[in-house]
Order: sequence, then structure tokens, then C-alpha cells
Amino acid sequence: MHFIKCSEIWGGIHTADENIKTKGLTASMYCKPFESNVGGDIYYFSVCGKDILTRIAIGDVAGHGESVSRVSGQLYESLSKNMNKHEGNNILSNLNEFILKETKKAITTAAIYTIDSSASTLAFSTAGHPPFYMKLKGAEEWSEVVLQHHTPKGNIPLGTLEGTHFDEETIDVNSGDQFLFLTDGLLEASNKKGNMFGRAGLMEVLKQNSNSNMDDLKQKVLNALSDHGGLLTDDLTFMVVEIN
Repeated sequence: MHFIKCSEIWGGIHTADENIKTKGLTASMYCKPFESNVGGDIYYFSVCGKDILTRIAIGDVAGHGESVSRVSGQLYESLSKNMNKHEGNNILSNLNEFILKETKKAITTAAIYTIDSSASTLAFSTAGHPPFYMKLKGAEEWSEVVLQHHTPKGNIPLGTLEGTHFDEETIDVNSGDQFLFLTDGLLEASNKKGNMFGRAGLMEVLKQNSNSNMDDLKQKVLNALSDHGGLLTDDLTFMVVEIN
């Protein structure tokens, strides 16, 4: 278990199978780059200086392997400079401009989640990233979460257009609520027949394991991926998060 305290940052672009704990949440995450020990997926956790905000960012630079690890590393460093900012959508705007100015070809999907332990809220913003999944404490099933109010031509992948607008929405959270954040490497893993694991495969795992704890659920997802015969064609990152 890795404990993250005030003003601390943890994350990276490397292979990882870790548990993380902050004042606001506990997470069990897994990252497997496609070709080597580093890749285009980014996972990031930070706690603000007042120990109120826990920020999680997850990103996916187009491509995989060491060829894109330089860009993903740069984006991770850029994220680290925004630890104390509350608005995740403004961070995405900054990252978008950074990519357009500092890199050549780095189309990136990303999502930022900010857990405010004083207000009991989770704010989220996305840049062309897959939806996340939620199971409130006491609920029987998991559900997919997407932006309810989508600005036309907004929320598109980073590095596409200058001045892109990113929306941010907030949901109330309570102790025991669980979330699943992921990159599309999980959904796009295909078997030898070319059938992707997909959202249907993931939802089936979540349905069958709705009462599992974080570690068990992470392993159940990996087992289901293996049973499906999922052949990774991209970097894979996902995490199960529970509100403390």
C-alpha cells in the first residue's frame, strides 16, 4: 500500500500493480505497457497542500511503447505542476496547449477526477476519453458515467485543436462508493477471432462481482480478460477506486 500525503505526487508511465491510499480514497490500480516497461498510458495521483483534494488523472497518448513514452513523460510532468488547482477542465486546457506547442504528434485522450473530501464530491472532466463506471454503496449494479451536458465540439482529445473547451461536472459521493477508471486498451483487447473485450465484457464482469472488494475486482477483470483470450494491442491501464 502506497500512502500519499499532503503535497505529494505519485504515478508514472511504467508497469505497475499497486494499491494507493489518501485521506479521501483508496485505489487498486494496474498498468501494463504493450511493448516494454514504459508506454503511452499515464496514471497520476496527487494530494493538495491542504490534504483536501485528491486528484487522479489517467491518459492515453496515441501509439504505444517507448516511441511515445517521451511524450507521456512530458505530460506527466506537466500534470505535476497543477497539483493544487481545483478545476480539472482548466488543467486539460493547459495540457492541450502544451501538446500543441511542445510536441509534434501526440493526440491524447485523458480524464481528470478530483475528489473533494470536505464537500464529499467527485468532479470529472474528459478529453475524448472512455466513460468511467460507478457503483454507489448499497447499489446492486454498476453504471456507466458520461458528461450530461456536452459542449458541441468540446471535450475532444488533447492535441487536436487550439482553444478546445472542456466541461466539468460534479457528483456527490459517500464513503463506500466505488469507481472504475480505465484507458481503452482494456476495452479494445481482442481475441484471435478479432472480437474485442468491449464494454459488454467489462459490464458482465462488474455485474458478476458487484460485491467484490477493490483487489478482488481488479483481479476478476484481469481473469476475465485472460479468459476472453484478450490479446493486448495497446497499453492497458485501469483502477478500482473506493471513497474513504
